[in-house]
Amino acid sequence: MNAPFLERILHFLAGVGWVMGVVWVGLSAFTLGALILVYTRWGQSRPLEKCIGLSLLAHCLLVGYATTISLAEPAPPPDGPAFQVALVEDGSDHNASPASTAENAEKSDRPWEAPTRGGDPSEPEKLERQHTESPILEPNAHAAAPEPVMSAFDEPPPLDAPTELVAPPLDASMSEPHDSPVKSVSSKRPAEHPAPANAGTDIPEMYKLRVMPNRSGVARDHGGSPETEQAVQAALKWLAENQAADGRWKAGDHGAGRDESVLGHARQNAGSQADTGVSGLALLAFLASGNTHGQGEYQKSIRRGLELLLRIQARDGNLGGNASTYEFMYCHAMAACALSEAFGMTGDQRLREPVERAIRYSVAAQDARGGGWRYHPAEPGDTSQLGWQLMALKSAELAGIPMPDPTRRGITRFLQSVSSGKHGGLASYRAGERVSHSMTAEALVCWQFLGISREHPACNEAGDFLLTQLPGRGGKPNDYYWYYGTLAMYQLQGDYWQKWNAALQKTLLERQIKQGPLAGAWDTDTIWGGYGGRIYTTAIAALSLEVYYRFLPLYAE
Repeated sequence: MNAPFLERILHFLAGVGWVMGVVWVGLSAFTLGALILVYTRWGQSRPLEKCIGLSLLAHCLLVGYATTISLAEPAPPPDGPAFQVALVEDGSDHNASPASTAENAEKSDRPWEAPTRGGDPSEPEKLERQHTESPILEPNAHAAAPEPVMSAFDEPPPLDAPTELVAPPLDASMSEPHDSPVKSVSSKRPAEHPAPANAGTDIPEMYKLRVMPNRSGVARDHGGSPETEQAVQAALKWLAENQAADGRWKAGDHGAGRDESVLGHARQNAGSQADTGVSGLALLAFLASGNTHGQGEYQKSIRRGLELLLRIQARDGNLGGNASTYEFMYCHAMAACALSEAFGMTGDQRLREPVERAIRYSVAAQDARGGGWRYHPAEPGDTSQLGWQLMALKSAELAGIPMPDPTRRGITRFLQSVSSGKHGGLASYRAGERVSHSMTAEALVCWQFLGISREHPACNEAGDFLLTQLPGRGGKPNDYYWYYGTLAMYQLQGDYWQKWNAALQKTLLERQIKQGPLAGAWDTDTIWGGYGGRIYTTAIAALSLEVYYRFLPLYAE
């Protein structure tokens, strides 16, 4: 038995839980006993009793296995053409976009009553065994012929390769228009700043601040400063310099996978293979600053990162790669979010089909009964997983790929199940568990993206709770909480945002490394830093400091 085969077996057994471990051990004992009974003299003595004993063991194993199986009713079909598959005809209207949720949200006593609307391999050999690679670009972005399935030994062409198989980087004259609700960004800018490649291109309204000609002024108007912009640029520079040759950011090479038993749970060194997840976060940090694979200082890094995700994407659409049980769905959502934002910012139709496949995987993995996501498809969910999946679904929706109504209703149902407090503004990890600041922040962001009214009392209830634990306080640094808290408080604005932003800037700017080979990065001495590593801590801190222009304020007049 060679080492890689044994490693795969041990990795599998480590992820099935103690019940399945007992079942496998018992099955091995049963098989060994049956062989001994048949082929040795031991079976000739009192064979009936021994057969009965083995039969009882087999029944116990079946009962144990049955406890690991849960049945869930299938999700109802979407109401109308709420979601589209990738097989579309050229010229068809496949970008139909839904109306704004925020405009239709009603004030109610509970936030959920607002109406709704309608394998990362480290080596090429592992990739060849586990995935059928899909091409990065179709031979022609406008071709009507279906995309051929590549063999595992074909190398997909890079986004910037000068061959007839690859379209050149997009600019305003080449971008295919969106049908999603967008507004043009003015191409007027000071003479000292050359217009980016997508200036004047229709992009989702939510992203327009990223490419404004006076983005530094925009950041200042929303609470940023020259110091926050310098910190972001230093972080992006460090991320670009630490991208691997194949386009990925290697989690394990930057301190990921240290099991620190956060909250008392051992996770078997989760994070060491979370390359697609941290690569997705790094790409999101570049995209948030207005860079894309067609324009900006870091377009080459972004192209290589997108290539990596598209090479790794499995046939069923998942982007988890070689990630273990605990981080697989996180990795899928983070990578899907990066692909969706790249598609939304550029209109590059060559990204549409991979994004649609990724979203179909997320939709299929949702727990049909409870409405959430967890470590395995259809498993009863938790708030942490749901937040990342919703971010991916919302990013795809902004790019013109609608979220199915049953999926949206399921998300609302799950958020209701974990909500508490007088107005439903507080939230827990799972239903019935203790309220936490991290989950309250993440749930509030989910409600905001689903269209909750700013006047709803749940918003202020959540904001008041988050103010009781500002960044830099409350023990060990928690950049995960700070990230979601920043998104949530930025949308609340007012006194909530001013107090949060002051604490956030002070904490993150003081913690960023200023000198040496790690200049621009953040240390991994945070609650989840041991799992995600330095790519994670740096990307998520940069995203927090890019909040001033990453998204348009949802409630701005």
